[in-house]
Amino acid sequence: MQIDDSQSGPTWASELGIGPGDPSKVRVWVRSVQLFNQPSWDLPAPGVTAIVGGNNSGKSTFLRQLHNQLLSPGSETLDPVEIVSGITPARAGTGPDFLSWFAPLATYFPASYDVPEPSFRQPNTNWFMSVRGLLNEWEGGIRISHLGPAAQSLVFYADAMSRFGSVGGVGQRENPADPPTHPLHHFQDDVTLLHKLNALSERIFQQSLTLDEFSATMRLRVGKVDIPAPARDQSQRPYREALAKLPLLEQQGDGMKSLLGLVIPIIAAAHSTVIVDEPEAFLHPPQAYALGLALGELARDSNAQVILATHDRNLLGGLVASNAPLSVIRLNREGNTASASQLSHDQLRELWDDPVLQYSNVLDGLFHRIVVLAEAERDCRFYQAALDAYAEMNAGDQACRYPVPPPSDVLFVPSYGKAGMFRLAEVLRAAAVPVIATPDLDILNERSKIEQLVKSLGGEWSPLDKDYTVAAQPFRQPTESVLLAQIRKELLRAIDEKLKEDPGALHNADIKKELGGIIRAKESRWNLLKEFGVQAFNKGASGPASKRLLATLSKVGVVPVEVGELERFAGSDLEVAKGKDWLPAALEADIHKQRPAQSHIAKILNSARELAGLPE
Repeated sequence: MQIDDSQSGPTWASELGIGPGDPSKVRVWVRSVQLFNQPSWDLPAPGVTAIVGGNNSGKSTFLRQLHNQLLSPGSETLDPVEIVSGITPARAGTGPDFLSWFAPLATYFPASYDVPEPSFRQPNTNWFMSVRGLLNEWEGGIRISHLGPAAQSLVFYADAMSRFGSVGGVGQRENPADPPTHPLHHFQDDVTLLHKLNALSERIFQQSLTLDEFSATMRLRVGKVDIPAPARDQSQRPYREALAKLPLLEQQGDGMKSLLGLVIPIIAAAHSTVIVDEPEAFLHPPQAYALGLALGELARDSNAQVILATHDRNLLGGLVASNAPLSVIRLNREGNTASASQLSHDQLRELWDDPVLQYSNVLDGLFHRIVVLAEAERDCRFYQAALDAYAEMNAGDQACRYPVPPPSDVLFVPSYGKAGMFRLAEVLRAAAVPVIATPDLDILNERSKIEQLVKSLGGEWSPLDKDYTVAAQPFRQPTESVLLAQIRKELLRAIDEKLKEDPGALHNADIKKELGGIIRAKESRWNLLKEFGVQAFNKGASGPASKRLLATLSKVGVVPVEVGELERFAGSDLEVAKGKDWLPAALEADIHKQRPAQSHIAKILNSARELAGLPE
């Protein structure tokens, strides 16, 4: 059938007697999603939902199934696991609003012999869509999929590779009045969209973009022409020559092409729902942050919903910084068991507003199977080395008592002291991240701290209280005097460490406080725990009670350092007793491979196993 789509005549509104609508009111979104047949979760709209989780947790599958349910409900899936059990789609805008929004994207055909009723046809398709049918479908609240090809203009889906196509060229339209078929056509029709893209490129890459409409294939070029574009009735050769000197966007690095290739169709077509897999692909950390910021701003300012899957903390940080409504859904898979959890915008905002947490690597925990909290950065580095050695020594060993996850699946996060552990644990547990805390043994010094940590990990304190009281009783005796020689040794060590760090250090208030703390610690019986570890417990009632206490703590995710503190793993094998030089010396001497450190790693893994409910 030959159709003359260059015809002019009545408009769809006048022919059907439909009043004008407001296209800015039209949008579709996913109101809620149900995963693994659990209760549904609401998704922010406008706003961003980030899907996170460890490797092979199903993030890409989630997006694919969500897209299919939105546009092809009831279609069969070849995925081995059904992640998205159901969705609740929603839409806004009246029927005339929708037709006013859709008309510029299609060609209108009045009723004729070849077209029995007034219809739209989008470019590059042979599907004629009845105007009245589209109106009824929209007003009837039927699923978005019933809108046919029109639904593709409402929902944008991009994987990691397809976005490169957006930076390539496209031919000019055959007829000037033809609807756009490519983002560059949209920029040609509305220069304000091009300005928006240009501002984003300048902010992130410090590079301007110029739309080349003079070549046979329309393209984006990087840079500005230093002479104004001529009018059509003026000589164009000087401008063409200057334009040809600008490099093509498609010839730039993968990072620039990937980032702009993603935002170009979003800015150009103003989709109300955007689904993106791995938006950070090919990007450096600062660019990933900038893209997260841009996506959040686009969602917020364009009244759109963005649903994305990411592995990148930097992108997540940019999303939070954009102040767009944001939720995080974390997928978790252990063997054949899969689950999901949601971290709300308010929880993320509280996390981001905490300076200590904002600049820690706690957000990286959302992408790992296990997070281990330790008191300091030095502890984390030592335990990571010990875990690497543990995994290497037990690789392929079926008789290994505790399961060995790939070390890359375990993240060690410093809490910068015992007081910060419970706060980190609360945030991570809200997203159902398995968390193990491994403080120094003297956390037992204060009931309030150990109790707070247990509760932050979801445990109950009452079953531990009796054993704690009995185990701690010998250390609650009055302080006793110690030999001056012992105090002198500790003070000299501390002063030597300070002088190594800063030979010109002053004896100021902070130094005085630290040295005074050393004296008080030496006089306290609790100091015995740091010096001798669990051996400091008496063999009376305190001994058995301490063993039960530590075993129960392990079941809720608390694994105190049983040798006392980090430096005690080396015993007396190192000349360096403490300070910044201890870690390099310990690693060089293979302290992390020796039995005390390996035993501690085994206890951490056993605690993780117990939390996951895996059999021993």
